Amino acid sequence: MPIEKVQPGQPLQIPASTYNAMVDAAQAFQGHLRGIGSDPLKSSRYEGTVRVRNATSNAFDRFNVVGLGEMVISHEDNAQSFYSRPTFEAEAPVRTSALNYGRHVAKVAVVQEPIRSGAIGWAKVAGLTPVQVNIVNNYDDIAIVRHGNTTSLKSWTSGESGASILWHKAGETGVQWCLALLGNFRSKFASMYRVTLDGELTDSTASITVDNLVPMDGIQHLDTDSLTAHNVFAWAGSDGANALVVWNNHIGLERWELIQLDCT
Repeated sequence: MPIEKVQPGQPLQIPASTYNAMVDAAQAFQGHLRGIGSDPLKSSRYEGTVRVRNATSNAFDRFNVVGLGEMVISHEDNAQSFYSRPTFEAEAPVRTSALNYGRHVAKVAVVQEPIRSGAIGWAKVAGLTPVQVNIVNNYDDIAIVRHGNTTSLKSWTSGESGASILWHKAGETGVQWCLALLGNFRSKFASMYRVTLDGELTDSTASITVDNLVPMDGIQHLDTDSLTAHNVFAWAGSDGANALVVWNNHIGLERWELIQLDCT
């Protein structure tokens, strides 16, 4: 039934559906007033969050870092629960080579409340959250998981996507509290450069310094005028020859490699 206004002195008869709609509107408005000036992290608690079950033998503290595993209840188990209350197994992050490579590279969450072993709680998978990050370089702009580490992320630049570091203490490195935007963000720094060889390269040279860096897919690293590139294809080239180098992000390698060389 549509809600209509009445004139002064007109008999007032309020159907139950209309009265209930008025109560809902009043409660929504009161909730809006309570939210004004409140902690935005608390008021947006459920935005970008999922339920997780602590699958480890240790309790998670608030703002611990976890990797997302299997669904606790799959679509085949219970479709309605899958739709309305998706819940993941929360594990210690895995970031290793071989079979498990990438298992939790883009499947990271930050728990928003303490969760004891076997219990279920809330974890943020997208959006703003406080989290501890091991800042390696002050210019690093993304953060990735650390293998087996639930207390902090690790700052990073080239070759891998991760959480965007919005703020950390200027000029300080090491593990510290930061504000991060969780998601799958790529670093602004280049992972490919056009370069020249700084010296003679022979087919037995394992690595060589390259300079005259021209970034191809981002901006130049802030404190880098030269790089050490590995000669993985056993090429030979003269001093000053043009080349291309890329960052190999395979876990266990993580190095710059020559992929093209002007051999004329």
